[in-house]
Order: sequence, then structure tokens, then C-alpha cells
Amino acid sequence: MSLRTADSRPAAHDPARPYGLAPTAEAFMAGVLSQMRALVAVTAPNPTSYIRLTPNRWAPTWAYLAERDREASLRVCPVLDLPGFDPARQFNIEFRPADATASPYLALGAIVWAGVDGIAKGLGLTPPRNLAAMPAEERRAAGIAELPHSLGEALDLLKATAEAKDWFGPTYLDAYLRHKRAEIAMVADLSDEEKCARYAESY
Repeated sequence: MSLRTADSRPAAHDPARPYGLAPTAEAFMAGVLSQMRALVAVTAPNPTSYIRLTPNRWAPTWAYLAERDREASLRVCPVLDLPGFDPARQFNIEFRPADATASPYLALGAIVWAGVDGIAKGLGLTPPRNLAAMPAEERRAAGIAELPHSLGEALDLLKATAEAKDWFGPTYLDAYLRHKRAEIAMVADLSDEEKCARYAESY
């Protein structure tokens, strides 16, 4: 993800600021992080998604932004600092807790809503720190949220998020929650291997 001005100039990068984020981009990413635990119900939308979102699998498991940390949900992508390469045009933030079973339209729409809400509220990020070396207990004490461990947990968080009704509208949100809970029930008695095989047939 990146931001551009109305005339298509890069607007996300400021090398003098923390994480290299310009103020508006920082507020956008802070908005995404503030809703991350609910967003994964849309970006990681099936029971097998949470087999991947597990510690020690090089997958995101915490709602924070970092530069070189595979457990982070948002990652600052490296840029080439070479003659002829404009860092501002290369600068992007990777949204990591998503997979190919997500609808790109629903996922992008929800992420943009959360980010724009962060801009409207003037949200900010905590200063960079070495979260990779911080034990889980210290992360929780610092207010860093752990991602849901199952689709059911993620759906509960999505339902409890008032802003989600703005993302989808109350009618569609209710339909989405019902559909996904029915999907969970359909595969509830299958092993992880059987679930993966079933989804591999579909996707």
C-alpha cells in the first residue's frame, strides 16, 4: 500500500520521520492497525487461514508495524537507495495477514475504510522499537494486540466493531457473518489436513 496526491505524486514517504512515513500515511496505517483484529475476518476469511497465522511460521501474529519483522502485520518494504531510483516512488507498506481466499474487493475496501478513519481521527503510531525481541507478556502490557487465533474469534471481533457497519453496511455485514459461521460449521469435524485438501479443491 502507498498513498498518492490527486495529481499522482507519492505522498507516503518522509525519510526524516519514524518508519519513513509522512504524517498522513502514519495516520492511515495507525487506522489500519487499530482495526486489524477485525480486519483479518475479511483478509484471512476461512478456517485454514489461521493455520498459517501461527507463531514461528514466518507469518504475522501481532498488530504492529515494523521494518524487518515477520510477525508484524504491517511491514515497511525496503527501497533501493541508488542513483536514478526515487525512494518516494518505491515506498510501500505491506499488509501481511491476508491470503488468496480473500475477496480482493472486500479486503481492500475494509482496509481503506480503516485507514481513512485513522486519518479522520488523527491517529499516530508508537515510536519504532525492537518488538521482535520483546516477550509476548511485554507486548500485551504495551498495548500491542495479538491477532485472532481462529476465524470464529475474528468474526466475533468483526461483529463487535462498530466501524465495520460503515465498511459493509449492516445488511451485508450480517450476511457475511452468517455465511462465514456456516462455513466454519461445515468443516468443524475435519482435521487440518482434510480442511486444507477441501479448500485446495475450491481455490
